[in-house]
Amino acid sequence: MPGQREGVRVLAPKLVDPVDLRLRLDLITTTSPSALLYGSIDGFRRRMVAEGQQLLDEALRRANHLRARLSKAPGLQVMNESIIGRDSVAEWDPLKLSVDVSALGITGYQAKEWLQSEHRLVVQLGDSRRVVCSLTYSDTESALDRLVEALEALAADPPRSDRTAPDVPPLEDLNLEQAMNPRDAFFATTEQVADPVGRISAEMVSPYPPGVPTVLPGERFNAPVVSYLRAGLAAGMTIPDASDPKLETFRVVTED
Repeated sequence: MPGQREGVRVLAPKLVDPVDLRLRLDLITTTSPSALLYGSIDGFRRRMVAEGQQLLDEALRRANHLRARLSKAPGLQVMNESIIGRDSVAEWDPLKLSVDVSALGITGYQAKEWLQSEHRLVVQLGDSRRVVCSLTYSDTESALDRLVEALEALAADPPRSDRTAPDVPPLEDLNLEQAMNPRDAFFATTEQVADPVGRISAEMVSPYPPGVPTVLPGERFNAPVVSYLRAGLAAGMTIPDASDPKLETFRVVTED
């Protein structure tokens, strides 16, 4: 081969399937690698030891004031401590602002996009009904006022709905049959199919939020789950780990 040095082997391209590589890498890596974050941990710990009580008390006061103001906005339902004891809820995080926007006729996905495009605010996540914002002791009064004003503007004049919220299947439909050992399914001979219903999954599919797998290797696809995943993706759901990001096909174990 021209330009090849003696004794050096030039590897042919495409020896490794890039989708296979990505799926395997996803099993062993974190979603949040940051040397800067690791380096700041000790400094943050020191500050919380010295000033933590005051910082958190002030953050909680501002968060409570924000919830009280937003609860007056028509069409917005703000989560609060009343959820404790319902549907197996034991605790809640008061520094997570969860606002249900479904009464406005839009999804949380659309509300999240609207807040970013119209007010340059990036919320933590949106789902079929809600937006969630992470509040911290570093958020000032003016920063929270900006957030409240944006949500009040959303409630006063919501955008026209441009998508249908996905229906979450009943819990019994989400409890898929484990038809094969997960490891055996993951490393089996596989194929991509457009209709995976009844087939054994060879991949993990985890809608975000909440980031919990709906399908795991070795589980058998059913129709409600396939419809839910595709409808969720169309509505704005993030699905970071599917072999086909468009969900036109799913990876399944090849049948004998």
